[in-house]
Amino acid sequence: MRALEQKNINYLLPMLLLLLGNIAIAQSPQLQLRCHNAYHTPDLAILTTAKKTLFPLLLQAEHFVLNDKIKKIIQQHQWYIKKFTLSGHQVLSLKENKTHCDGKGNYAIKLHPTEPILLEAPHSYFDSYTGKIVSRLFLSGRFKAAAWNSIQRYEKRRIGTSNADLSKLANSYLMAMSEAFLSTFPKGVIVQIHGFSKKKRQSYKAAQADIILSHGNRIISPAIYQLKQCLSHAFIHHKVYLYPQDINELGATKNSIAKALYKFGMTHFFHVELSVELRKKLVRNNIFMQHFTKCLHGVSNV
Repeated sequence: MRALEQKNINYLLPMLLLLLGNIAIAQSPQLQLRCHNAYHTPDLAILTTAKKTLFPLLLQAEHFVLNDKIKKIIQQHQWYIKKFTLSGHQVLSLKENKTHCDGKGNYAIKLHPTEPILLEAPHSYFDSYTGKIVSRLFLSGRFKAAAWNSIQRYEKRRIGTSNADLSKLANSYLMAMSEAFLSTFPKGVIVQIHGFSKKKRQSYKAAQADIILSHGNRIISPAIYQLKQCLSHAFIHHKVYLYPQDINELGATKNSIAKALYKFGMTHFFHVELSVELRKKLVRNNIFMQHFTKCLHGVSNV
């Protein structure tokens, strides 16, 4: 009888955890705003204000007060800011204004002490589920900040406007946030989440991959090797590869943010490529997400 009861507990526990996790996420504020407008290349002077003034102020704030200085800057950038409480902690949400959405992106920052990690989903609406994955990581983990794009990277194909791929642009608000983050937290880490198609891979090995990791260069640091080990143990039925040690594709060597962050060091940027199969499991299975969260927390401790 006891063996049967234990079997029932082992069967029901993962479903209970999944249900509780989904309820918590469902009750959390919406952190993203998507728009279908043309991407607007930001003015460099205004972008500099965001990088050197607005983002550092928000990242360093412990008790946020919307004073006249911050209010003026936010109005200048035509953003919408909101403060909410999550599990007893205050979070700032900086979203695009619905009436002036032009590709600046959406950002969220925790005010309490956390791991100095910035999560990024620059292709939320093309690399399916990556935006949701970053939202869930941020809401449930000890990550300091998160960022999402607001215009799909290939929106220009539909309306014939400028490139909206934030991982390729030299000047963007996501770039400004990334640089401001590492200026504020010199030992900080930026984790960029992407998705890839196995059907489009050039090698058989890449077509079998579920996770491909890199620093956006050819360096294999202790931190990224440890991340690979953690993920390999967490997802034992999935293939985890390092670029360029295990595989020679999807190394993010053309990623503009990775290149711009070299001045802070060559290993502050973590590029994480996920197969669509694993992305689906991460958003649908709370146990998978817990394992993923735990492994990512470790990158700031190496």
